[in-house]
Amino acid sequence: MNKNIQMAVVVLATAAGAPLRAEITTFGEVGAGVEVFDQGGSALNQSSFPDEPEDFRAGYLNGRFGGSLDNGLTLGVDGVYRNTSLEDFVAPGQETNEGVDSAVQLTTQFGHLSEGLYVGGIAGVGQVDFLGDSTDQDVTYRLLGAGAGVARGSWAYGGSLLFMDVNATEDPETLDEAVVAKLQAEYALAAGKTYFGAYALYADGKNDIDSRFGIDVVNGPGAGLYVRHKIGAVGKGRDVMLNAGLDYLSLTEQFNGSDVTIDSVKAYVGVQITLGGSKTPRALRVAAAPDTTFAQMLTPIVD
Repeated sequence: MNKNIQMAVVVLATAAGAPLRAEITTFGEVGAGVEVFDQGGSALNQSSFPDEPEDFRAGYLNGRFGGSLDNGLTLGVDGVYRNTSLEDFVAPGQETNEGVDSAVQLTTQFGHLSEGLYVGGIAGVGQVDFLGDSTDQDVTYRLLGAGAGVARGSWAYGGSLLFMDVNATEDPETLDEAVVAKLQAEYALAAGKTYFGAYALYADGKNDIDSRFGIDVVNGPGAGLYVRHKIGAVGKGRDVMLNAGLDYLSLTEQFNGSDVTIDSVKAYVGVQITLGGSKTPRALRVAAAPDTTFAQMLTPIVD
């Protein structure tokens, strides 16, 4: 082996080993809770399907895991799963394309975090399964976008921009070819045990993309308020946080000169336990993707 090859091997080995010597700060949290949905609007009970209840419940599980290298490179994985009570409103054997049985979203953030400023990309997948024996309406979709956030003192500000694309369904009735934009702000009390936050979003996409009668335009605003409060601890570094809030989403479908709208308010409460030795960086949290399963659950109702 000549000297040039030896030098190249040394350089490559040094570069490969550098990340192994880098200091990694990990973070994580897992939680569970319950949600109560209240729905209204001109689209409710407008289809041929009789079961579009105004009120229903859901249980959810969520979690976030990740880490930051001392050079600022940061990776975060965020997931949520919910299962609804809508099967209680559907007679055995009856099928409906407007009742969601379960929904899941998994996203990954990868970017740079330094001095409270985060900028990075977002990639993810989601799935919505409907009630009934038929799987024609079940949908899998992709998410791709970017997010940015900054934490300064008690405040954290950020936002994200996502592109949503359905990639697997036989009879699409959910939001497709869509853009979802979110802005978020969060305030921490001086003690660092309580956080108040708010966000606003807007979704714009299409429905019935396989229809011979024309593709429908679906869009509308959303907003939310939330509070996170430390209520205890389980061992060292494992804070128990109470999470509660309200989410609102209104979607309108425009087709053949007429508009129909579905409005939904979701109230939730749950607990979350922090893991990994530190809390999720606030700049990363406000730059995360919104829960797009909410829009996917509502879109079939306006069809």
